[in-house]
Amino acid sequence: LNTKIMRAIFVFCALLLFGLAFSADAMVRIINRVQLVEIRKQMLTAVVIDSRSNKDFDNITIPGAKRLPVDRMTEEALAAMVPSKSNPVIFYCHSITTNASGEAASKASSWGYTNIFRYTGGISDWVVDK
Repeated sequence: LNTKIMRAIFVFCALLLFGLAFSADAMVRIINRVQLVEIRKQMLTAVVIDSRSNKDFDNITIPGAKRLPVDRMTEEALAAMVPSKSNPVIFYCHSITTNASGEAASKASSWGYTNIFRYTGGISDWVVDK
C-alpha cells in the first residue's frame, strides 16, 4: 500500500479509537476504576453519583458517593448536589450491562453540565478489588 492510503487508514483507526472513549453523548467521558480514583484525587470538587434505582440498590456504594436514582433525577435534584455545571460529576450504576449511569449522564449533558464522566464498570467492578 502506498503512504497516502496507509496514512488514511491510520487516521481512520485513530479517530475510531478516540470515538470509542466517549459515549454517544460527546460530552460524557467513559472511565474505569483507576481513572475514577485518580479523578477524585486530582479534582477535589468531583461529585460521584450512584444512579441505580431503589430496586437495584443493595446498600453497597462507592465511599462518598451521593444517591440519585436516575428515575428520580430532575434538573433541580442534580443542581442541589452539583450546583456548578462545570464541576466534575461522575455517574455510575450496577455494571456495564445496565444503563442507569448512561441515562443520568445524558440528562446532565442536556441540562448543560460540561464535565461529565461515566464509570461503566459500576459497583460490580468497584467491589471486585475491595
